[in-house]
Amino acid sequence: MPYEQRALNNLTMPVGIGTYTDSSTNMTSWLEWNQTIEGQITQQIWSTWTVTGASSLPEMHIQGIYPALTSEERARLEAERQRAMAQAEEHQRAYEAAATRAEALLREHLDAEQQGQLERDQAFLVSLTTGRRYRIQRGQQGNVFELDAQGRRVRKFCIHPDLSIPVADSMLAQKLMLEHDEVSFRMIANITEMAA
Repeated sequence: MPYEQRALNNLTMPVGIGTYTDSSTNMTSWLEWNQTIEGQITQQIWSTWTVTGASSLPEMHIQGIYPALTSEERARLEAERQRAMAQAEEHQRAYEAAATRAEALLREHLDAEQQGQLERDQAFLVSLTTGRRYRIQRGQQGNVFELDAQGRRVRKFCIHPDLSIPVADSMLAQKLMLEHDEVSFRMIANITEMAA
């Protein structure tokens, strides 16, 4: 019998959780609370978590304390689990497609030298007319560094869009802001001075 099916047949709640500090009353408190509507709802939620959890979860069932699920309840939980898995897979596919598009867009905005740097170092340099040079590493936060004349990091900048976007989109936004509004970039970013 697969683990998921055994888990559906042997659902339970952990014993020993209570609101009192005296360990002798924990079990009593837990059992009393578990008989309430809130306890039954929590048991259903916990059941869903344990069904979708890792296969290393121990099978725990205490006879007579927790009512067994009906076949309809097990079927409903399994349908909910299948829906959640399908939604997660769809979300992952959409994210991967967005990341692929973002990577292509980033590369379109890099010159040949920057593309080579990105391929080789997972970072690229941005040189500005102000004489400053920046290194944008693959990442979203704290991934922009100002370099000195010898190429050493002197400042780290943490600046990124407020949205959940692919890494390449964030890197492109950082590059474009540096190139077109370095003053605002430096005003908005959290700056960390680096040891020389």
